[in-house]
Amino acid sequence: MMSSAYATHPTYTQSRGLANMHPMGEAKQKAVGYCRVSTDMQAQYGISLDAQQKQIRDYASAYGFELVGMFVEAESAKDTKGRGKYQQVIELIKQGKVQAVIAPALDRFTRSQRDFLDFSAQFIDTGKVNLCLIKESINTASPHGRQFLPLLVAFAQLERQQTAMRVSAAIAYIRGQGGHYGKVPFGYATIQEGRLKRLVRHPENYKWIEHMAAWYRMKVSNSEIARRLNGQNVKPCSGKEWTENSVYLVLIREKIHTVRAAGSDRKYDRERAYKLAYALKAEERSLQYIADKLNDNGLRPSKADSYRPHSVQELLRSVPIYKLSTAIGLALYHHAQGKSLSAIADVLTRSPHKPPRGGQWYPQTVKNLLHKARKDGQGDTSDVS
Repeated sequence: MMSSAYATHPTYTQSRGLANMHPMGEAKQKAVGYCRVSTDMQAQYGISLDAQQKQIRDYASAYGFELVGMFVEAESAKDTKGRGKYQQVIELIKQGKVQAVIAPALDRFTRSQRDFLDFSAQFIDTGKVNLCLIKESINTASPHGRQFLPLLVAFAQLERQQTAMRVSAAIAYIRGQGGHYGKVPFGYATIQEGRLKRLVRHPENYKWIEHMAAWYRMKVSNSEIARRLNGQNVKPCSGKEWTENSVYLVLIREKIHTVRAAGSDRKYDRERAYKLAYALKAEERSLQYIADKLNDNGLRPSKADSYRPHSVQELLRSVPIYKLSTAIGLALYHHAQGKSLSAIADVLTRSPHKPPRGGQWYPQTVKNLLHKARKDGQGDTSDVS
């Protein structure tokens, strides 16, 4: 028997009719279920994966969908790129194997406005698939659902930002009371005092911080300190073994090493440094050579007075900061990653951005966009052919 929640909803009759409809009246629409949950959601709301799957099955049955698959995301991710099951759903949509995606609620599908706009532009607006959200009673097969959903997404993102602010305030309060929040750093352990956790020196590992301090005062390099720790089978808190950079971070945290950036006459310009380092790396120059060139050009890292091999390596793993909310910024970002004009055109096609003169994104359209960026001084596109 159909639940009252479905029976009383004003769009139930219309949505069910749309679900049952087929050009030849031969079959139901094929749908897949998608749900995800993180540990904190289960603890806070009691929303288990089993409960979400039951909601999806009940909805499909009540609204006349043929449920051909259930995709369960057991781990949380910052965006849709980190969700393997979500990407499998996208592939099924692209192949035309499903006509609807059913999710328990909007925040179980996405809380990112950008991710939703991307999905909507690619699949909903083009009529490739409809999105059904059980909690919000929305089916984009109806004009009402298509018009109302973007507003829900905007409010969901606002709620997510407000939640982040509340969490930040709670963390600040905990730390203001002398408590600890987050990962326990190397050399320490936590003890419970009332409702707070406090850091205390680890009875075994803290002695290695004292060794690191002694070696540092003896002018032992960070790479040599890392080698000595690994030789003693001392395990860091993260990673398989100590590196030059992980030693450096401990020395900074413990105030054994003082950052000298404040007294440096060199300038911190991450994007300029990255471009120079990237070009020199393409010439197969060593990290030390690149560090020297960056220093000669009056550049420094954010937390040091000069570049060294380990900070160059960290720089090369990063990317320039581009405004990804614009077509030019998105194109420059992927161009800096070495993607072809055709690949960038595909990325822009999947985004909500439209070409300057309408139509579709083509390699030539991307080339013109990048040349405009160079003309406006927004990025180095000298190698655009």
